[in-house]
Amino acid sequence: NLIPHKQIIKEIKYMNILITGASGGLGLALKEKFQTAGHTVINLSRSAEGQHSYKCDVADKAQVQAVVSEIKEKYGTIDILINNAGIDEFCLFTDITDEKWHKMIDTNLSGIGFLCRGYYHHFCTYQQIS
Repeated sequence: NLIPHKQIIKEIKYMNILITGASGGLGLALKEKFQTAGHTVINLSRSAEGQHSYKCDVADKAQVQAVVSEIKEKYGTIDILINNAGIDEFCLFTDITDEKWHKMIDTNLSGIGFLCRGYYHHFCTYQQIS
């Protein structure tokens, strides 16, 4: 049973939603949509600006661990985690440097893992109250 995303956004009330890369593009659009629906949207980005924003490079495990602790202390629970942060190098695969390759992998893959690890136990024990 798939539920249309517009219905989900309207029906879920007052949740804490953590979005990485919410300072532009798709992340910003999601942030605005959820905020309009009345949710608290916590933004993690390298250039955090605005309310509920934290400066964090998701490729840096220590930064992620520190900000996860800070967010848990301030907001208590995170109901939805959207790993949206990502980078790309616009060049041929054969022309990308090893340094840029590792930066993409660290951001686009390891960053997801660091955040998921930070909230793993929380999400495994989360019980929805109806």
